Amino acid sequence: MLIGIVGDVTEKEIIPILEKYFGDMKKGVRSVASFPSLNETHGMNFSLIDRPGSVQSTLRLQRLGLSLRDPDFDKASFLDAILAGNGLIGFQNRLFQNIREKHGYTYTPGGALTSSLDRGIIVSVAEVRNSVTDSALDQMLFEYRRLATEEVPEAELNFAKGLVTGKYLMDLADPKGTSAKLLNIIQYGLPKDYYSTYPTRVQGYTAAALRKTAERVFPPNDLHVIVTGTATQILPKLERFGKFKTYDLDLKPVKVEIAMKPSPLTVEQIVEKINAAYNKSAKEKLISIEVEGTVSLEMETQRITGKYSEISEQNGNRYEKLDLQSVGLIERKSDGVKINEFQQGQLTRGIQGEELGNELALNQFNKELKLIGTGITTKVLGISDTKFGDAYVLEVSKTGSSKEKWYIDPKSFYVLRKEQSSAEGDVAVDFADYRMVEGIPFAYKRVVAAGGTNVSVAVSDVKLNQKNDSKLFETK
Repeated sequence: MLIGIVGDVTEKEIIPILEKYFGDMKKGVRSVASFPSLNETHGMNFSLIDRPGSVQSTLRLQRLGLSLRDPDFDKASFLDAILAGNGLIGFQNRLFQNIREKHGYTYTPGGALTSSLDRGIIVSVAEVRNSVTDSALDQMLFEYRRLATEEVPEAELNFAKGLVTGKYLMDLADPKGTSAKLLNIIQYGLPKDYYSTYPTRVQGYTAAALRKTAERVFPPNDLHVIVTGTATQILPKLERFGKFKTYDLDLKPVKVEIAMKPSPLTVEQIVEKINAAYNKSAKEKLISIEVEGTVSLEMETQRITGKYSEISEQNGNRYEKLDLQSVGLIERKSDGVKINEFQQGQLTRGIQGEELGNELALNQFNKELKLIGTGITTKVLGISDTKFGDAYVLEVSKTGSSKEKWYIDPKSFYVLRKEQSSAEGDVAVDFADYRMVEGIPFAYKRVVAAGGTNVSVAVSDVKLNQKNDSKLFETK
């Protein structure tokens, strides 16, 4: 037991009182606390706790923190104050300014870097309306990424230094605050001058040093995202962030069934409108499609950018090339029957089994025009409230591959999203920024989410009916 006494008393006055109440206690042996090793947070982990009937959602971004004895703890605490307040910066922290002042999503967002004998946690929290759950999460993740990838501007840095130092001095005016700091020195084994030198250390922080700490302590792609709310209302809009594991209030895994509105159109009517939207008569005449652009891979621990190109042919041939910084050339070749992957010209993997069937089905040439026919069955499931707004949901089944869900814009009848689930894992592809090329619409933005990696393609050019070297598609 530790007892701290701060106030207008002397040692001579207080010792008799302590002896009176605690004098009979026998002196024990102070044990050294030991803790099991904790797993680091790697990659983005998404969990949704279903709270039926809730009109608000609770958003929580969390990862392991630092021990108070860690050399970066002070700087990390300062950074968390800039991000989410951390009990040091009130209405001027970034989360408050963004999701409350700018967007009006919530009333009191906040966060903290907790301390403990071992490692605490870093947590940011906001409670928002169901209708803006995904939008608020977007902004929270944006601020988290900004903290780790950009230096704090000078004006903001100096302002934060003043607030944090001022809060420290105000705490010293309270005997409870002073005694807590003194006990921390004993409990955590800190240097005796730890707090007396704190203001000087804070004033010495530089933007460069803080960014280095942020890269270590606030990695933007290594987070637990925990959302609590009415799953049937918020899950459809959250799925664009990644695959959510869903639980009930007892933290038992549950499957969430998303209710859809009935479709006023039959599947035949929807398919007819899709054919018209994609200019079926012109699209059927295509022999090849060549796409060029840039690509960005967001993985668990890094982001890689580069160039992307893709050639697909009516006969089933397909060639993809990624020229990535720090990785080099990656190619994927298909002759419509096999798919092989190459790196720097060397065969690295042949896709087989269910994965092969799914890949061939997902990338079938002109598949938008082949939703009804031999070996393909399409059903309309209804209208779902998604991140795109209302969308028709189609279930597309093709012999030899897993079922797909297609989300169709009810106005343009363009494909907004394709999803495919299998034992190999879940794949989702988003399509946006449609532009006309020779009277045919093509999505100039695509985002593929699979296996914890997001692949974003920004198309710069689309060429139709080009002659291609057949060697490009050789899978040997």
